[in-house]
Amino acid sequence: MRLWNAMIACAALAVSSAAVAVVVLTYDHWKRWLPGAPQDKKEPSKEHTHGKAEESVSVSPQAQESMGLKFGPLKATSYTRKVEFPGQVVELPGHSDRLVTSAVAGVVKRVYHAPWQTVRPGEKLFTLSLVSEFLQSSQNNLFKARSELDTVEKQKKLLQAAEREGAASTARALELKLQEDRLTAAIRGHRFELAARGLSPKQIDQAAAGDFVSTLDIVAPLQAEHAGEGGPPHAAQDVYEVQEMKVNIGQQVQAGQPLCTLTFHHQLAVEGHGFKSEVPLLEEVARKGTLLEAEWLDEANNGWPPYPEKLRIRTLANVVETASQTVPFYIPLTNQYREYDRDATKYRIWRYRPGQRVRLFVPVEEFHNVFVLPREAVAHDGLESYVFRQNGDVLERMAVQVKYEDRRFAIVANDGSVREGHNIALNNAAALNRSLKTQADEGGDGHDHHDHH
Repeated sequence: MRLWNAMIACAALAVSSAAVAVVVLTYDHWKRWLPGAPQDKKEPSKEHTHGKAEESVSVSPQAQESMGLKFGPLKATSYTRKVEFPGQVVELPGHSDRLVTSAVAGVVKRVYHAPWQTVRPGEKLFTLSLVSEFLQSSQNNLFKARSELDTVEKQKKLLQAAEREGAASTARALELKLQEDRLTAAIRGHRFELAARGLSPKQIDQAAAGDFVSTLDIVAPLQAEHAGEGGPPHAAQDVYEVQEMKVNIGQQVQAGQPLCTLTFHHQLAVEGHGFKSEVPLLEEVARKGTLLEAEWLDEANNGWPPYPEKLRIRTLANVVETASQTVPFYIPLTNQYREYDRDATKYRIWRYRPGQRVRLFVPVEEFHNVFVLPREAVAHDGLESYVFRQNGDVLERMAVQVKYEDRRFAIVANDGSVREGHNIALNNAAALNRSLKTQADEGGDGHDHHDHH
């Protein structure tokens, strides 16, 4: 009997111990049901938190300043899609450069200008000491003919006086008339020869009077559009620049030898190139006179005024260049310039220079009710495109539809994904997207580590 009671007591003690253990082990689970016990707040979903982090990135004002971030409000507008063509500034053959040559044999006695100095038409370039036997002979023959003609004219006056007295000879009068005609023709020929060698009318008159010319001034030629007007032009743009000197002082030159090269860059051209498949578009643009836009690649932004002229294709070449398999086309270009004085000499700075590269844009398609953003305002991630809307120091990433994109602009659809007035980051969108992805990856790693611990 005592043994039975002892066994019952041990069983009761075991049950009591097991109950206490269950209560202790499950306390954290059922303590919330006790009266007055504090209720635990529900922990946020890690998946939800991770998703929110992927949609925005926090950028401090200091970081924004370091990145040079720029912001601007969205505004719906229209945009014309353009096809880009490469080109460069070229000289007009036969107009931009003038080669100055010597009309006679001589020795260079004086040079009046240095390279890249401005020269007006009619100004002196060189003075030559004449060594041409032909020029000396022409002057001598002109002087003899002029002297003989003066003698014949005196004889005619004497004969006319004798005629009044009735003692004149008809044969003698006819002979004098023939001599006068012959000498007049000879003088005209000699004057023409001297003028062709560069002598001025004043110098020719001096040679006819016996004051022979021993030096000759070589002057800058007239512009083609002003030739025949009786004098050099005076417009500020109608000047040359000395591009290259080909002789030195003391050098002997022959007739026809180059002395210098003058350049005239007021009127140039833009030479563009298109492939054969683009020729129909260029033909249509040339026929309609469509205005083109230009981007000057080698031009520094140093205060030049806007280009006043409209760029239109003037000539579409009817050949295909063998090396590049492209068709060239040409656009007239009126140059702009600035001038400055140095040591009483005037120099000129041209805005456009031959060889300068340019991009030409031909309009082909119109987009309406779209957002026109800089190319740097849109970030691409796989198949998605994003912009970043400013919300204080937080930049929210927003998916957008890009309708068209080129090297300069991205055209975003106005479909409600972003709206007018949203303040958008206009640059560094790709950097912002990388920062956002890095931030999201670091946050994900932190959660995984905490769970493992």
